[in-house]
Amino acid sequence: MKLLNFILFFCASLFYAQSVSDFKYVVVPKKFADFKTNNAYNLNRILESKLTDRNYIVVSDEKESWPEELLNDPCQALNADLKDTSTLFKNKIKLVLTDCSGASILVSDAVGDYKEFDKGFQDALLKGVVQVQPSQGILRKAVVQKTIPQQVDKEVATVSSKINPNRISNTDTDPGKSVMPLENSPQVNKMPSTLHYTYQGRTFNRVNLAGDYFILTTPDSSQPYATFKESSKEGVFHVQLVGNSVALGVQQENGILVESWDAAASKITTMFFLKSNN
Repeated sequence: MKLLNFILFFCASLFYAQSVSDFKYVVVPKKFADFKTNNAYNLNRILESKLTDRNYIVVSDEKESWPEELLNDPCQALNADLKDTSTLFKNKIKLVLTDCSGASILVSDAVGDYKEFDKGFQDALLKGVVQVQPSQGILRKAVVQKTIPQQVDKEVATVSSKINPNRISNTDTDPGKSVMPLENSPQVNKMPSTLHYTYQGRTFNRVNLAGDYFILTTPDSSQPYATFKESSKEGVFHVQLVGNSVALGVQQENGILVESWDAAASKITTMFFLKSNN
C-alpha cells in the first residue's frame, strides 16, 4: 500500500510539475536579503532587465503596483531571490525562483570572474540568468487571442485556413524565429575553417587564437572589433570591445549574443552577431 501511494504521489508530481517558462510574471524585490548594502550592486535592476528580455512581466514586491490579473491570481508569478554564496576568493550568486507555494522552480548557481564585488556579482548574475528560459505565458496568451475569433467560423473554414500556404509562409518568415532549421544540424556540428557573422549590415570574421581566445575582425580593419575569452562557464565569454569597453558573450546556435553595461549597470546594450552561411 505504501508503495502504491508513493507511485501515485510521484506520478502526480510529474503531472503537475511546472517549468519557469510556464509563468508570466516575476516578482523582483527592491532589495534582496543578502544584498542590502551599497545599493545592492544594482543587481535587482540587472535582473529586471534580463527577465524583461525573456518576455516576463516584472513587478516589485509592493502589491499596490500589481495588475488586477495578478492580484486575482498571485500564482501566475514567480518570486525571485538572490543568495550570496561567495567564498573567500570567489564572488558567487545563487538565483532562486519559487512559486506561490514556496517550491523551487529553478536554482541557478554562477561564479563571477572579477574580484571586485560590484563587477563580480554582476558578472555572476548575468551568467546565472542564462538558464532562465523565455516565458511562454505571454506567447500562449497572444496565440489564444489570435485564434479564438476564428473558432466562430465553421469547422471547414478553420481547417482550410490552417493549411493556407500564405499563412504557412508568414509564419516561416517571422523575424523572431531562428532562420536555421534543425535539419541543418550537421552543418553546425562541423566547424568551418573561418566563420562569418553579420551585425548592423557589417561583416565580421571569426579568428580562433591559441587556447580559449578568439576575435572578431572586419575585412577593412586589422584591429579586433571584439576579443572573446571563455569564462569558467562553458559557452559564456568575457568580451573586450573596441574602445576597451567590457561585455559578456553567450554562444548560441545561430550566432553570438553580446551584452555590455555601463559602470552603474543602469543601461545594458545588446548586440547579436548572426552567423552567416557564406
